Amino acid sequence: MAEGAAAIARHYKFDELEKDGAGWVKAACSLVNVAPGLAGNVAHTSFLNRSTITKDVLAKYLADSIKIVNRQNMLISHLREQAQVLKTNVIGCQDSVIKLQIELLAAKDQQLEALQTAVVATVEDTVKTEIKSYSEACKASQPQITSSSVISEDSVKSLVKQIVAEEDRSRNLMMFCLAESNDEQLCEEVTKVFEQLGEKPKIEVCRLGKKSSNTRPVKVTLSSSTFVQQILAKARNLRQSEDFKHIFLCPDRSVDERALHKQLVIDLKKKKEKSTDCDSALIPLL
Repeated sequence: MAEGAAAIARHYKFDELEKDGAGWVKAACSLVNVAPGLAGNVAHTSFLNRSTITKDVLAKYLADSIKIVNRQNMLISHLREQAQVLKTNVIGCQDSVIKLQIELLAAKDQQLEALQTAVVATVEDTVKTEIKSYSEACKASQPQITSSSVISEDSVKSLVKQIVAEEDRSRNLMMFCLAESNDEQLCEEVTKVFEQLGEKPKIEVCRLGKKSSNTRPVKVTLSSSTFVQQILAKARNLRQSEDFKHIFLCPDRSVDERALHKQLVIDLKKKKEKSTDCDSALIPLL
């Protein structure tokens, strides 16, 4: 484009055309004693009754002006053609850009479709693997079942319910000893506890059990199990808080898990008591 502009300038001699036009204006203004800068204000009456302006002088200026105007008209015409060419090129470029955008969107759609297909296939494979593992576990625990036996529909439904329940619980945690009142703003109170741990997750909260003289625990539901693990990992830091050192956090366990955890706590206490008794018996021997 730059080379084309240079070629036009050379062909129509821009510098020479500008110089000739400026010279003509200066000479014409001198006939009526007007500065070239005020040429736009010169009226035709300024040339009347001037003894120095003869027909020959006017004829010469008229001929020169015709030549200059003709050259300018040719230049304007050519520039108009070049502008049309440039406009056509711009439209062509815009069409190319639109075409590329359409192709890009189509490619993205193909990638998304391929990704969705891959995800569906992965989920199907995972479900088949889990069901196969469950089937093998059932066969191992019940030797009397023959190889021709199959998993019943109720067993599959029970397995699915168990998986869903575990997934739901993985997004929950339990909060104990949070003061309870009739006009409590429970969500705000739980948020304050989490802010003490440097966490600000989106939560859903509710008290569990019927209202009584005892403080009911709070079930907190978060958007993912990742947030639950992050908060539980920091739960011990509440012991250092003057306002929340009495509050305890733990996972949302199933009935069987709660029973197992309770038994583990009892066993741990017994071992601790035995250890204390042994230490006391050894003191007199030291």
